[in-house]
Amino acid sequence: MWAVRTAFGQAGALWRGRSNVGWERLARRAQSALAQLRGILEGELEGIRGAGTWKSERVITSRQGPHIRVDGHPQECRSKNNPLPPAGGCHPLFQLL
Repeated sequence: MWAVRTAFGQAGALWRGRSNVGWERLARRAQSALAQLRGILEGELEGIRGAGTWKSERVITSRQGPHIRVDGHPQECRSKNNPLPPAGGCHPLFQLL
């Protein structure tokens, strides 16, 4: 994480005109920092998947409502865990009415 903080700190200093580090050197450091950050994030995501807590999102391909299409297949919309329900009365309370 040190490389990430250093690259961003030097980018800010260079942007403000207060750095003696050139753009080429900064670009190399930023690229190195981003590669390091990507490795950290990939490791975290693999840990989440390995623990079984990963949740994939569905891509809704139709208008939102009580009946939707996901990847071309009709399904009922059951969004009980989403804090903001989709438009069209897909909230569980609307299903009771």
